[in-house]
Amino acid sequence: MVENKPDIVSVIGSEITLTKKGSRYYALCPYHSEKTPSFIVNSDKQTFHCFGCLAHGDSIHFIQKLHNLSFPEALSYLGIEQKKLSPRKYREVQKQKEIKSIKKELGEIYREWEKDFYTELCELCREFDLLKLAIKTEADLDRYAWLYLLQTDWKFWLEILRGENDKLKYGLYRKIGNNFEGHTLGDNEWK
Repeated sequence: MVENKPDIVSVIGSEITLTKKGSRYYALCPYHSEKTPSFIVNSDKQTFHCFGCLAHGDSIHFIQKLHNLSFPEALSYLGIEQKKLSPRKYREVQKQKEIKSIKKELGEIYREWEKDFYTELCELCREFDLLKLAIKTEADLDRYAWLYLLQTDWKFWLEILRGENDKLKYGLYRKIGNNFEGHTLGDNEWK
């Protein structure tokens, strides 16, 4: 944890020329070449933002990026001592980072499944619509009746995936998961 960060206007003003306009300070961005100032320092929020290269952050981030320093090196450059965490607090912070990382990974897996499952369901519905056009006799109808039942499920699942209810989507994921892989109405199913 960082305490006693120096004022952002003082830090940035010692590195580049700032011009005050109203409550904000403007400058040419030190991170990219520009002719018109797009770099803004907000002294109230103690942040900077460049609308040209989208760099943003606080005084520490500014120094890190400007001088290509690590976080501890930037703290040292600014003369800031980092507050030491107790071993217990350090473990808590590490555990929170680990949980956040796992949640992110699970979220990515879920989003990939959702995209793939939606695509697969759309393809199955299209294939079945084509199959229905090929049905000519009552025997054909009897042969593919089971698909009509499945199509009801497919359309229901598509409505869930198109909707905004994340609980229903997650419930579908838990129910179906990867147990639906590879379902197609290939050529052998058409004959």
